[in-house]
Amino acid sequence: MVIACPHALGLAVPLVMAVSTNLSASHGLLIRDRAAFERARNLQAVVFDKTGTLTEGRFGVSDSITLGDLDESACLRLAAALESQSEHPIAKGILRAAEARGISLPAVSEFRNLTGRGAEAKVEGHDVKAVSPGYLHAEGLSANDPRLEKLAGQGKTLVFLLVDGALAAAFGLADVVLVRSDPRDVAAILGLARATYRKMVQNLLWATGYNAFAIPLAAGVAAPMGLLLTPAMGAVLMSLSTVIVAINARLLDRTGVAVASNVA
Repeated sequence: MVIACPHALGLAVPLVMAVSTNLSASHGLLIRDRAAFERARNLQAVVFDKTGTLTEGRFGVSDSITLGDLDESACLRLAAALESQSEHPIAKGILRAAEARGISLPAVSEFRNLTGRGAEAKVEGHDVKAVSPGYLHAEGLSANDPRLEKLAGQGKTLVFLLVDGALAAAFGLADVVLVRSDPRDVAAILGLARATYRKMVQNLLWATGYNAFAIPLAAGVAAPMGLLLTPAMGAVLMSLSTVIVAINARLLDRTGVAVASNVA
C-alpha cells in the first residue's frame, strides 16, 4: 500500500479525522484530545459528578494559592476588581468567585488589556496584573511551587496575580467541555466517535482490498486468462481508489448530523 498507492492510505484516516473535527465543532462539541476521542468509542457507560458544574459552560475558580504576603481574600479582592473590567470568560470566573464570598470590590483605574497575556490596572494605588503563565515566562518571573505543578497536571487553567510587580497569588480555574451546557452532548460525541472509527476502518479496508485485487491484475497474474490491466487503466483505477476513499470520508457528515439531531 505504501509503495503502490500511498494516496489512498494517506487519506484513509487523516481525512476522516479532519471531517469529524469540523463536524463536531459545527455542532458545538469541543474535542481537546484526539486520542481520547478515538478511545471514546469503547465507552459503555458515563458517570456524571457535580451536575451543577457539568451543565454550566463557564469557568470557576477551584483553587487559590497565595505566593506572597497578602492573604487569600485580599488577593481575590484585587484580582476580582481588576477582572471586573474585562469580558473574558476567565475574568468572569474570578469575579463570580469574589461575589460568592461577599467580597466588596474597590475602584479601578487605568485598566488595560494585555493581548493574549492578561490585563492590568491601578487598584487602590497598586499596579495589579492578572496574567497567564506565558507572561511570567516572557518577563523572566518564576513561580516554582509543587502546588502549581499539581494544578497544571490536572489540566486546570492558571492565572497569576502580580501586585506592584511581585507574585501575590495563583488561581486555578476549571475549561467545562460541554460548550452548549447540555449533558446530552456526551451521547452525541460518543456516537460521533464510533461513526468516525467505522469510517476509518471502511477506508482502510477499501484501500487495501481494492489494491490487493488490482495490483496483481496490473502485474499480469491473470494474463493467461486474457485479463491484463494496461498502465493507463491502472493509473485510472489508482486515482479512483483515492476518490472513493475521499467520498466515503465526506459521507461522515450525514452520520454526524443524524447523531446531533438525535440528541438535539
